[in-house]
Amino acid sequence: MKISQNIYENVLIHSLEQDRTEPVLSGKGDDVKKSLCRAATVFLGLLCLLLLAGLTAVVVHFIQSKFKQERKMVLLQTSYNNLTKEMDQLQTSYNNLTEEMDQLQTSYNNLIGERNQLQTSYNNLIGERTQLQTSYNNLIGERDQLQTSYNNLIGERNQLQTSYNNLIGERDQWPMASYNKRREKSVQHPKGSKSQTTKSYTGEDNEVTAAMPGIKLQRCVAVSFGLLCILQAALNIWLRLTLCIDAKCNNLSDERDELKRIEIGNLTKERDELKRKLILQQISLTTERDDMTKKLTEFAHYSHQGWVYFNGSFYYVSTIKKTWQKSRDNCLLQNADLMIINSKEEMAFVRQFQKVTWIGLTDSDVEAVWKWVDGTLLTLSFWYSGEPNNYYGRNEDCVETNYYDSEDSWNDVNCENENFWVCEKKMAL
Repeated sequence: MKISQNIYENVLIHSLEQDRTEPVLSGKGDDVKKSLCRAATVFLGLLCLLLLAGLTAVVVHFIQSKFKQERKMVLLQTSYNNLTKEMDQLQTSYNNLTEEMDQLQTSYNNLIGERNQLQTSYNNLIGERTQLQTSYNNLIGERDQLQTSYNNLIGERNQLQTSYNNLIGERDQWPMASYNKRREKSVQHPKGSKSQTTKSYTGEDNEVTAAMPGIKLQRCVAVSFGLLCILQAALNIWLRLTLCIDAKCNNLSDERDELKRIEIGNLTKERDELKRKLILQQISLTTERDDMTKKLTEFAHYSHQGWVYFNGSFYYVSTIKKTWQKSRDNCLLQNADLMIINSKEEMAFVRQFQKVTWIGLTDSDVEAVWKWVDGTLLTLSFWYSGEPNNYYGRNEDCVETNYYDSEDSWNDVNCENENFWVCEKKMAL
């Protein structure tokens, strides 16, 4: 400082000597010259100090601004990285859900194809049943025709049996009638009459000869009756076989229809259940997709508004100061509330802002009963040593994060103090 003063004095003296036009008075002139030099030196010194102080202030302000900007950039980068990570996870989940939806759509299409195949099988079974019904009706008609033929044969057999019985009666009566006739003739013509005897024998032979066609007819009737009995037995056997086959066909048809009905019923139930599950799954996937779309929209909205994302919540750090209640009102207007700290990681996150900020903790309802703004009681705390204390009996019912250089940084203060604040909005998971 002395070197600078001597330099300024020499410069000033030199300039005064150059400008002087009249002789300098000895004694008094030297005193004036020294006073002027000292005044100029003091002025220049003060000017230098002012310039140095201004330069120092500018440098300090620049350094602080740069530091704050870098810190803000770090926070924004961290928030951006977290947001990008969350968005990547949401995109992966969305892709997985889309793939599952495609698989479910494929399964649904396969079920539709199986249902169509079952419908085709069912239609084929209906056709087969119709054909079997037609065959059954034809068999019933043939059976009725056979029954009619059988009844006709029974009538003819009865007629033949009647004729046979009549012939048997005539046959039994014929020898006795012939004998009585011969006897009558022998009585009318005594013995010894040759011509009469000859006539008698001749008439008897003629009667025997006349009876021969009756004997042949009797034999034919017997043979016809035997054949008729054989035919009746065969017809009975055929009818029994037809009835058995018809009964078995009906039983098999009923069993087949019952089995097909049960199988189709089970398949229909299974198809309907799978279809119901598919619809529910599609609704669930659509809901999840809509939720994810909503979350992505909220992420983009709050990120553009300057909110910082951390561990499932968005946080907004104010740039101005207000009282605790006004700070909370500002958060509520943004569909959020004052920050609730539930973990050490969240406490470390808020300390990064390095500001004295309001948090959503108060005992304004009941003294010493600390509650968060959502109504839950305080369980995990980070009080600074000696806090809370109602310092000097003051009514300190609200909490601020004061000593951000350490984890335990909570301090209870009067709610009318003005601080920065942190709003928190939880994202729906």
